[in-house]
Amino acid sequence: SVAMPLPNIHANQQGHYLQGSLKKMGEKGLHNSWKGRFFAQLEDFPSRLYYYSSATSNHPKGYIELYEASSVEKSPNPKNSLDFHINTPTRIYRLRAKNEEEKNYWVDGIAAILNEIEYPEEESAENHEVVVKQDVRVAEQRISDLQSENVKLRMALQLVSTKLGLSVEEILQQEASGAQALHISKKQRTSIEEEILHSTPLQIVPIEETIVL
Repeated sequence: SVAMPLPNIHANQQGHYLQGSLKKMGEKGLHNSWKGRFFAQLEDFPSRLYYYSSATSNHPKGYIELYEASSVEKSPNPKNSLDFHINTPTRIYRLRAKNEEEKNYWVDGIAAILNEIEYPEEESAENHEVVVKQDVRVAEQRISDLQSENVKLRMALQLVSTKLGLSVEEILQQEASGAQALHISKKQRTSIEEEILHSTPLQIVPIEETIVL
């Protein structure tokens, strides 16, 4: 395989690397939630944003590869005015700042890093073809993952609708109106999770095409 060229990134104009606390939306499981994480751009790997469970942790839980990121965007939803997203081929990282100033610090800082990444001016046709094929495979895998996640979410929505005696439309209307999370007892939650684990996509009743999850 052909190795990807390394980016040339430096500290920002003040000579500092990005670091600070943010909330990060989890991606695994049915009950995704916001978790506090400490993010740091390290001198040895400035193209990466490492995240830790806390500022005192010595071992990162993971990192965001900015070299692969296509953009950083503020959330267009006014209800989530402190949220922003880092878009990569394999995942959209959803992050939340404490206030407007910190959100701008991160969005502007990450945008500057993306603009500063320097790629080799000359790239052979062979290398370019390999990179394109890799990107296509990654995109196809991402689509497959999203389709699987969509199946699980549709199943969960239908089961919640059945358990609570509410229509799918009523549940979505509550979410759209900014209502508080639906009250589901621990017993109901456990029952729903067990049904999902022991069900298959073939058991899902189709939801109207107009409903987008």
